[in-house]
Amino acid sequence: MSETERQKACHSTGLAPVVSKTEKLQAKLPYLSSSSKLTLARSIMNNTLLIAFMGLCAVRSRAATEEQPNIVLLYADDAGHNDVGFQGSWHFRTPHMDKLANSVYELLGPPFRAQAVL
Repeated sequence: MSETERQKACHSTGLAPVVSKTEKLQAKLPYLSSSSKLTLARSIMNNTLLIAFMGLCAVRSRAATEEQPNIVLLYADDAGHNDVGFQGSWHFRTPHMDKLANSVYELLGPPFRAQAVL
């Protein structure tokens, strides 16, 4: 249904227009294509779910023991796989991160689908 048809139907019935979440997002971000807007919406949702899940894990582990959990989350949106020393960077020196990385699990993978690397 086009915008004008929707407006005519709403005007004739006196009801408020029904607008989908996708249409709301498209109105807020007119410079992005439809697929980019959906990708952005999914990324926002995935980030929110990831942070909520990690918070839940931290709360549950803290309730199980009195010790504080040792969790370090390095989250960078523009870091490549060779931007830190423990992943082979010759350009950047990261000795503290290298030391930490040699004694912990490292989660790698495409965004939001991490896998444990031993």
